[in-house]
Amino acid sequence: MRRDPPITFRGALKILGRDDPGWLKAVDRLLGGVILGAGPLAFVSETFEAIWGMVDQKSEAVTRLHEVMGAFTGRVTGTSGLYRQDLVVAAHSTIVLAAFCEAVASAVGVTPTEQEKAKITDLRRAEGQGLVEALYSSSIPTPSAAASFERNVDDLDEWAASLSTKVLDVYGIRGDWTRVARHIRDDFAARYRSHFLDLAAGVPEFGVWADQVAHANLARGLAGLTDLLGRRLAVVKDARALLDQANRSGLVRPVVDAADPIAVFPAIEQIFQTPRYRLTVHGTNTTISSEAWWKSLPVHDDLPVMLARHFTSPDAHTRPLLLLGHPGAGKSVLMTALAAMLPAADYTVVRVRLRHIDAGALVAAQVAQALDEATNNRVAWADLDDAAVRVVLLDGLDELLQTTAADRTGYLRDVEQFQRTEAAMGQPVAVVVTSRTLVADRVTVRHGTPVVKIEEFDDSQVTAWLSVWNSLNARPLPVASALALPEFARQPLLLLMLAIYHAEPHAPALDAGMSLADLYEKLFTGFAEREIERSGSGTVDELLWRLSVAAIGMLNRGAQYVSEADLAADLAALNDRSPTGGQVLTQFFFVHSPEATTARGSVRGYEFLHATFGEYLVAHRVVELLRDMTDSSFGRRAVHDPDDELLFTLLSHQPLAVQRPVIDFIAEHLARLDDGERGRVERTLDHLLRDHRAQRRSSRYPGYCPDSTDYVARLAAYSANLVLLRVLLTDVVDIESLWTRTGWTAVVRLWTAGLDKQGLAAVLRLLARDGTDLVVKRDGRLSTDLLAVELTFDRSATHRMRIGVAFLDGVHVADGSADDEEIRVYVLGKLVYYLSRSTGPFDIEALPRLHRDMAVLAEHMLVMCGPSWSAEFARDFLLWLEATGAAPLCRAVVALAHPHLGLDVSTTPERFLRQARAYLELQGAD
Repeated sequence: MRRDPPITFRGALKILGRDDPGWLKAVDRLLGGVILGAGPLAFVSETFEAIWGMVDQKSEAVTRLHEVMGAFTGRVTGTSGLYRQDLVVAAHSTIVLAAFCEAVASAVGVTPTEQEKAKITDLRRAEGQGLVEALYSSSIPTPSAAASFERNVDDLDEWAASLSTKVLDVYGIRGDWTRVARHIRDDFAARYRSHFLDLAAGVPEFGVWADQVAHANLARGLAGLTDLLGRRLAVVKDARALLDQANRSGLVRPVVDAADPIAVFPAIEQIFQTPRYRLTVHGTNTTISSEAWWKSLPVHDDLPVMLARHFTSPDAHTRPLLLLGHPGAGKSVLMTALAAMLPAADYTVVRVRLRHIDAGALVAAQVAQALDEATNNRVAWADLDDAAVRVVLLDGLDELLQTTAADRTGYLRDVEQFQRTEAAMGQPVAVVVTSRTLVADRVTVRHGTPVVKIEEFDDSQVTAWLSVWNSLNARPLPVASALALPEFARQPLLLLMLAIYHAEPHAPALDAGMSLADLYEKLFTGFAEREIERSGSGTVDELLWRLSVAAIGMLNRGAQYVSEADLAADLAALNDRSPTGGQVLTQFFFVHSPEATTARGSVRGYEFLHATFGEYLVAHRVVELLRDMTDSSFGRRAVHDPDDELLFTLLSHQPLAVQRPVIDFIAEHLARLDDGERGRVERTLDHLLRDHRAQRRSSRYPGYCPDSTDYVARLAAYSANLVLLRVLLTDVVDIESLWTRTGWTAVVRLWTAGLDKQGLAAVLRLLARDGTDLVVKRDGRLSTDLLAVELTFDRSATHRMRIGVAFLDGVHVADGSADDEEIRVYVLGKLVYYLSRSTGPFDIEALPRLHRDMAVLAEHMLVMCGPSWSAEFARDFLLWLEATGAAPLCRAVVALAHPHLGLDVSTTPERFLRQARAYLELQGAD
């Protein structure tokens, strides 16, 4: 890793002096050797120069710095790639420190005496970082995707506040420190703005950071990204040229890469609409899987600006940008467009379609696989030009999670490790990861991660999209008809489905009450009918059956595709004698049929162009099987033992909950049942649930083996699916009407024994126990161990597990019971005991982040007990709580109780300081 990155002043000076070693050495000498040396020097005169050389506006060091910054705009012209980005960030770091030192010089006003010089050189303090280190080695806040210019000014104000206290102490300023520090900060902000805007006039990156973007660029949508990043016509050669060509070819492909006689599909570059978005930085109180939480944030329409700001920020190289959206929101199309739009002269972009690579591989191996796929093994990661900024687009984290039994909940941390490793090799990488919104709670998202959620279309985007579609198709879809169905028209994929449905000459008129399942049913049925008319054989039911077998085969294999050989085997095992597995599937536009050539010949696979197609087919088939089985089980007066052999064959391999939209489609299908049919289905499911342990291996379908699970695992999956179906049917189930309490506990234990980690978590996060009732739950991020115990009737185990989760994971589970206060007190007591026995400063990052209701109690404990603790323990406990957002009163109490710690309270409101003094007086009286 470059030892001094350009976000530190030392690193910035090295970057600025890279092409002029003589200048760099001269400035290093004038500043006391703090640039090229290992750290602040011990010699009094040289250490003094390190400080005063920046504060004294008449010094030669300052003069030389002003000269190089004055020539910066012309110097950056013609540069590109990583070196240009380093130069720009270095310039920003330099104007920050220049503005701060100018503000300090204005406040100090006089040359220090010899006694003050001596004090200035005594910078190594036992309690923390010295001023030279703070000035030259600390990271300087820089604009980023989540930090606009104004937000960064606020961050810089906090940065200046932490330095101002050290400066005032070093220079021995007398009088009202608060007033002088505020003056320094205000003066610093004004000078910083002036320097920044001077550079923004000539350097595009500073213009992007300052939101000084021409309206014409925004009007062009994502196509303006190249201009925003500074269009430079450098020639791209060799490996990068091949990759750039592959990326650009994605734009000319049709939005659906399949032929259909009733519709003409436009190219992506014709119909792509730059989406609106919402933005946050993940923190303690963010709930990124909650739609309601996202709606509390503002909507932005400057996606190119936000992306440009991100890719020019150093933060892009330390953690990924997480981009979320609902199924069909256009995440993958956006990644296709982004890969093509980033200027190839400065950025080398690798798009990784996670559904098509080894889901269990390391991130570096996945990137290598994607490069091989995009360039037919012509380009390797090591062959790419080091001069460009590398960007990796990891598209489809939700699909990766569905296609592997391995635990990838830490995938985003793996991405950060990949970025750290690449940075250590001198080649930083920016990464964007896309995922469905609802799947975001299945991975660990670190605090500080920028998160973007793609918004649905507005009316103007729907109109623009239809304008392109209607210009190419014989039966245009009126804008008014589309907007009458806003839940479809505002999602790109569903708008496409509406347009395709309407393109059918004999299609019935669109119904304003149409649901998504209704639309998919009409689409699949219509295409099946046309295929039968074309081929003259088969029935609609037969064709839809084969499509659903393919979808269920993908679910049961934990994959987004199925090979032709596997599909043929599945159909044969289910007594469908179709000559080949995919002969009929290739006729449908929503099925993609990639073909690979191996040593054994040609191998074909099948995948749905979008995951929701397969999810709908799974749900449709499951409910149809349930209805058929129920109809055949009931006579006029009595219910017979239902024949569930086919249902067991298909639903005993994987919980339906691992594909969350399947659950929503099933609920919609079940809601259509009339009361009589609902009652019969309910009694059938109750019968199956009571007797599920007596289920025997299939005698009619013994060859259906999509996976290698043992019989215990199959019983676990089947019972879990039956329970899910039963709860979805009526929303609530009385547990004791089906099992004894111990019998229900045995069912839950069967799941924990037989299901893999992903399947178990998916099931448990959909269910909750309310007394003796089992109900549907739509959220839940707790550990699977706790969720499983809470479903049982073991109160003691639940209580102990909640304490353990609160202590180890930092998550307090409050349910309003009398145990809540006991758990909070117990956990905090254990934490204090654990921390107090540590032999040195404890690792703040390794400790749990407290739930807010526990954090309040911890703050009270610190205020009341902190003055009697050791200074070091009180300080560390405070820093830990501040990571959760502790009240300013806590800092005030610790700072006043242990003054030699030198804690900065210059920004603490006076009312908290007065309150802290009152607490200390009361405790002293005791």
